[in-house]
This record gives sequence, C-alpha cells and structure tokens, in this order.
Amino acid sequence: VLCSRVPTSVSVVEDMLTGKYPLCPPLEWDVVDVRDVALAHVLGMEQEQAEGRFLLANENMELSKIASILREHTKFSVSSTEMPVWLLYVVALFDPRVSVEWVHAHAGRVLLHDGSRPCQVLGLEYRSPELTVKECGDSIVLHRQLKPLHTSVVTVVANFIFHPWVSWIVLVLALYAVP
Repeated sequence: VLCSRVPTSVSVVEDMLTGKYPLCPPLEWDVVDVRDVALAHVLGMEQEQAEGRFLLANENMELSKIASILREHTKFSVSSTEMPVWLLYVVALFDPRVSVEWVHAHAGRVLLHDGSRPCQVLGLEYRSPELTVKECGDSIVLHRQLKPLHTSVVTVVANFIFHPWVSWIVLVLALYAVP
C-alpha cells in the first residue's frame, strides 16, 4: 500500500486493524493478491492463446475469517465476531455507504466465482489467501504507520452484546415489546 488513495478492500482491512469494525459484516470476498493480478496481466500479454477476459478469483473468505487472520498475525485487537444480518439492515438505515438494497443483495450470500481459467490458460498460480491477508495487513501497518491499540470498551461490549445467542434474545424481546 504505497499510494495515498487506498482501495476499498485495503481500506476495510485498515479499518479492521484500527478498530473501526467492532463487528464484522456477514460478507464474503474473493481474495486475490494484487501481485497475482499484475502477473496475470504480464502472462496475458506474453501468451498468444490468451484471449478475452479473465476473472481472477482465488478463494472466497468471510470478513470474520479475514479479521481472525489479522488478529492472529498482528498485535492488533481485531474483532472477528460476525454481525447478525438483521443488524446490518439497521446499519443501512443510518450509514450512507450502505443501502438496504445492497444489504439484501450481498449479506450472507456465498460467492460462486470460478477463477480457474487464468490458471489453466495462463499458468497462473495464486498465492494463498491467508498469505495475501497477512501481507496486506503488514503493508498497511508499515506504510500507514499504524500502532496497535488496546481493546476498547466499545469493542468488548459489542462482542458481548452481539454474540448470536444474545442477538436472538434481543430480537425476541423486541418482538414481544411491540404492541
């Protein structure tokens, strides 16, 4: 991460490292290393049999798994507790970056992208997604000069409140409270 404008995927990892995500949205990402993307471009120019577009999709990974990898690999207190889908709908009502329609289309969905064609046609070998996440975190820490923060009270409370069983209790109590 060498530029001042941080791509969305990298900014989410940075936000996880800095504690801006007390809970992980229930989303999956296709994790692909930018170095693999650059190599695919070079291989595509060098090989005559490379025609058309190529989807680079190594492996799906839930944001909570990405958070777990970051927490284990770095000294940062990263929450890997997954946010309930219903809470993401509530967030969409107040956060201009997220709409209810977007949540409906993406939350809890399993991605089924096939990124095997670049491997077959170009001979591309993807780096492991775990390595990609670790090295992305390392790059952000180094180039953005981030320092580990101690676990905030907000994160601790959010992790307790939004465990799955507590979410169900809150939902049931809310339903009974409605006249």
